[in-house]
Amino acid sequence: MRSLVLLLAVLALGGCMTVSDMAEGTRYQMSDAGLLDHSDSRRVNNFRIQPDSFIYIAQGAFAPPGGSYPRPNVVAEEAFKGFVEYFPMVRRARAPEGLDQAMGEARDAGAHYLLYTRFAKADDRIGNSDEWLDEEAVDRLGIDGGVIQIMLIETSTQYLIDTARIKSRGGLLTFHDSKPEDLIGPPLAQYARSLLGVGDQYFKENTMSGPQKANDLLGQIPKTKGLPPVHLWNPDFCGDIDMRIARDGTWYYLGTPIGRKPMVKLFSTIMRRDGDDYFLITPVEKVGIKVDDAPFVAIAVEVEGEGEAQLLRFTTNVDETVEAGPEHLIRVEIDPTTQEPAPYVHVRTNLEALIHRNVFYQLVELAVSREIDGQRWLGVWSGGEFFRIGLEP
Repeated sequence: MRSLVLLLAVLALGGCMTVSDMAEGTRYQMSDAGLLDHSDSRRVNNFRIQPDSFIYIAQGAFAPPGGSYPRPNVVAEEAFKGFVEYFPMVRRARAPEGLDQAMGEARDAGAHYLLYTRFAKADDRIGNSDEWLDEEAVDRLGIDGGVIQIMLIETSTQYLIDTARIKSRGGLLTFHDSKPEDLIGPPLAQYARSLLGVGDQYFKENTMSGPQKANDLLGQIPKTKGLPPVHLWNPDFCGDIDMRIARDGTWYYLGTPIGRKPMVKLFSTIMRRDGDDYFLITPVEKVGIKVDDAPFVAIAVEVEGEGEAQLLRFTTNVDETVEAGPEHLIRVEIDPTTQEPAPYVHVRTNLEALIHRNVFYQLVELAVSREIDGQRWLGVWSGGEFFRIGLEP
């Protein structure tokens, strides 16, 4: 047995890996060989959900056959532990309950999905000396195992969007696991990762690309009145994360749009631009993100007054309002190839909002002519400033 363990370790540790990769690889190979705990998860669909989804977890009251009765709500409890690491909004039922009751509670809580589970099979074998002293039954010697079933249901439509079957068994070297329920935590966490599209065996919980990274950042934002003082924070740079702001203002995380506006608004409050690079900054860490054009989009404009007394008040896609003037300048860049205008308005510090095309058309309608340095310009007044849009034809 010892020689087999060493051989598997050598094979797993070969190649160009980091130390943590080697440890994960060794564990995977030994689990697959039956030496450590192992699970086999079978999903019906490859459906992915948004990282900011709100998930309600419940377990049915079904008592599984197999000579073992796990504690009543164990699957929901272990699923909660696994999902809360990767999703910012997770809640579970306190006790086993029927599907209709669980769906009602999920909808009342405002959850997007109901994760409904049950322990379909539990086989509690004698695997250590304590259990042998309790039972002394030769036919009960062996390795613990179990099967759990999962349904993922969209609460708004009550459509069943995914089902899964997770079969777990203990390993020859892990006799300390004394109950089938001790085996279900890791595969449930793996199922949570698979819903985000990152469910491979080499997933490491502390990587910058992990889905829990966004949750970590949200948890580090202190509660303050107004905008957080990101200009005063200088934590160490921790690397880039897979977060991108598209030109239309849509935020993406791990390639998936963040559909919850409150989360987008919260992230936008800790954004800072240093040079040409954009970062999310907390008192604890600084991570890089990608911005395709500008971090904000001005989606509406309100006009007060007229002439040189005119005031333009812009609203951004994250509900910030700015009044164009000496502290919030409007500028227009012309693409040298297409000659298309790209208008911007300053929002805060050195962050700008791209002015939406429809809003820019409103500015064009408000434009007046003015001579500057011997040239006639079209532009708009706001806050006592004249902002040039383009040369008059």
